[in-house]
Amino acid sequence: MKALSLNSVRKDRNSALEKWGYICPLFLLLFISAGASARAEQKPQWKGSITKEGDVIVIRNPKEPLYKEPVLTLEEDLSIGGAQAKDEYVFSRIDPLMVDELDNIFVLDRKENHIKVFDKSGKYIKVIGRRGQGPGELDMAAMISINAGKNELVVWQMNGRLAFFTLDGKFLRNQMLIAGELPLNAKVDPLSNIILTVGAMDPNKKCVTVKKYDSNMNFIRDLKKTPILKAGFDPFEPYPYWDIDSNGYFVYGFPKDYTIEIWDTQNRLIRKIERAYDPVDVTGDERERYLKNLSPGLKAKLDFSAAHSAFQRFFLDDQGMVFVQTWEKAEAGKKFIFDIFDKQGKFMARVPLKQKPQLLKKNKLYSIEEDEEGYQTVKRYAVNWLNQ
Repeated sequence: MKALSLNSVRKDRNSALEKWGYICPLFLLLFISAGASARAEQKPQWKGSITKEGDVIVIRNPKEPLYKEPVLTLEEDLSIGGAQAKDEYVFSRIDPLMVDELDNIFVLDRKENHIKVFDKSGKYIKVIGRRGQGPGELDMAAMISINAGKNELVVWQMNGRLAFFTLDGKFLRNQMLIAGELPLNAKVDPLSNIILTVGAMDPNKKCVTVKKYDSNMNFIRDLKKTPILKAGFDPFEPYPYWDIDSNGYFVYGFPKDYTIEIWDTQNRLIRKIERAYDPVDVTGDERERYLKNLSPGLKAKLDFSAAHSAFQRFFLDDQGMVFVQTWEKAEAGKKFIFDIFDKQGKFMARVPLKQKPQLLKKNKLYSIEEDEEGYQTVKRYAVNWLNQ
């Protein structure tokens, strides 16, 4: 056998290492590619369906969202009011709020019958309106909306009147609503149309109707008519909820089932968003809360549902997304779970939020929150959407 010299051993070793130097990167590349392929295969797939029924697009969503992991984080960047507030920053009973194109915040104080205005940094600017029944005065103010097209602030009052102001606070006019009707709320859309929820005056025809009028209160059409399902009083009975998005589209839901309807500015139903869900039972504590302060006569008229409605309410963002507040709770009952639907109507995710989030605009979430002592605070959160 031929003896191996030290140089030949070194030569063979270096040759082997050189070969592995070429082979190892190849194995590493194959390993990375396989991992990437596996991750691509594991990317969540939406399991709903999109069909067309006549001119209406119907999006049917499963119980589970597309993403189970968190899709957003919230970082508080503004707080107005609360227990330590003083002077103009003190609130009595606020709800709702609106935000204009300059990010000024308009907060309706129902108890004081005025609207406080703050700039985007939270600095107090002015108060609009005052208690009374004369020009520029408010009585039982209950709802505000902003007509961005005309730079108008519109205040609905439970005495059947709308008050119009400029966003700078100048009083413009009052508009009386239809005599003989029972308006339950009202907003103005970007085309200056007036949308009303009206309750039936006839006790034998119990229903709630959403009506549309032009700016001079000329009737356009009934948008939706919803029957009241029970003869007795049921605080957990489904009740219709609606809002108007930034395009002027009418977004409506009657939570007898989990369906959200979207109507365009020509009063055409264009999309229905549906979701399979499990009803949430009404608890004994919830029943007791309503029974506690009622007279025996009213208690006799109660007809409690065994389960809650499909959802409570919803709010909209400026990109066409819908956030639906369910009856499910998180964090020891301190937060409600909100279902997030993208602008197509696909059920994307779920997120726990404190009551009452009002709107999401320019990736800022605006909310009205209340502590255990009843002090209210306007909060704004920067929304960070996580990569999915």
